[in-house]
Amino acid sequence: MRIGFCGPASLAMLEQFIDGPIRHRGYPFTGTADLIAQYIQMGHFVHLVSTDTAITSPVEYMGQHLRVTLVPSRARARARALDFFRKEREGIRHAILAAKVDVIHAHWTYEFALAAQSTSLPLVITVHDWAPTVARHNKNLYWYFRWCMQIMCCTGRGIFTAPTGHIAQRVERVFRRPCNVVPNGLNLSEWNDSYKGMLSPPKVGMLNVGFSSLKNVSAALEAWPEVRDRIPDARLVLAGPGYEMGGAAHGWAIDHNLTDGVAFDGALEASARLPWLTDKQVFLHTSRHESFSLAIVEAMAVGLPVIAGERAGAVPEITQGEARLVDVSDPSEVANSVIDLLNDSAARLEMSLRGKQAIQRFDIGVVASEYIRLLEVSLQ
Repeated sequence: MRIGFCGPASLAMLEQFIDGPIRHRGYPFTGTADLIAQYIQMGHFVHLVSTDTAITSPVEYMGQHLRVTLVPSRARARARALDFFRKEREGIRHAILAAKVDVIHAHWTYEFALAAQSTSLPLVITVHDWAPTVARHNKNLYWYFRWCMQIMCCTGRGIFTAPTGHIAQRVERVFRRPCNVVPNGLNLSEWNDSYKGMLSPPKVGMLNVGFSSLKNVSAALEAWPEVRDRIPDARLVLAGPGYEMGGAAHGWAIDHNLTDGVAFDGALEASARLPWLTDKQVFLHTSRHESFSLAIVEAMAVGLPVIAGERAGAVPEITQGEARLVDVSDPSEVANSVIDLLNDSAARLEMSLRGKQAIQRFDIGVVASEYIRLLEVSLQ
């Protein structure tokens, strides 16, 4: 099957399938790259269509089983939003039609899915987030435009999926259409490290994209002085875009005098995520809402005990009772949970072992097989 794959993907993780080096960043996302690699390993040809804000004309990369087309995307979010990503959708649509694929797998319900829907090709769309919730937390006009795009998409054609029942139920209730639950996948064979127990100094890791009210990392920063009062050498290590020295999170921490015992590692390359996680003793995720959270699954895959939000969207569904769930709006409760877990080696070990078992259902082979089944259904 020739699969057109529309959406973000980490090109660095796909370079093995391309003849020669990849010189563009594209629109990186690790989860979709694993799925593309699995499609290829299952014997399918994949044509990835994605975007890049650093180019002014389409760029292509070729391999025996993978072709990549990057189309230009405007750098300013405001410019993209005001016309509902019209230029980006036109570029994506043109690239899809030129690809001569049998079927399309589109990701997110915005420019990629809308462009795919504008063709006549068989189509599966994965709804990765719920725009009303994201807009409510971000309070940004950009997300209200995205919300409109999601409505346009979810009232259009295609077979719909979502990574959790939390999102699928909303699609079914609001748009009165079936939505299959297919989780995001992870190549678990590459995430088989084991929990190393307490190292010195003890490190609590957080991995997020963007410092925002939705991600709520400020609650962890506010909790950290209380943790340090009880465990003076404990370190909070923040990573992801926006968490570099001089970035948004660092600036906020300086303004609130909350930098003691906090490290700002910034964005990580895909290959750096595993070693970064295995250097920690606890994974803390104070996000107010998650539609899935691949970061939590990665942490559990390497055996890290997880502390996360008890009402944070799909987090309870993902963790299946194998994480410590707390009120992430209360910095004192966050602090007490971190202190208790760092001081309880038996609990950490049990959570490590049980968490690794709980996430076996996210194996990329299982996930890809279900998507292939749905893609074949769309061809009928």
